[in-house]
Amino acid sequence: MRKQIAPQQRADTLRSTRGEVLADQRANKARKAQQNDDAAATQHVALIAR
Repeated sequence: MRKQIAPQQRADTLRSTRGEVLADQRANKARKAQQNDDAAATQHVALIAR
C-alpha cells in the first residue's frame, strides 16, 4: 500500500531523488539481468544433467 503524498511535496521529492531513482533503476535492471542469466544457466545445467 503506497503512502499518499501531496502533489507539491511529491514534485520536490522527485526533483531531489531523480538521480537516486535513475541509479535504482539501473541497479534493478542489472539485478534482473543477473537473475535472467542465473535462470538460463540453471536451465542449461538441468538439461545437461538429464
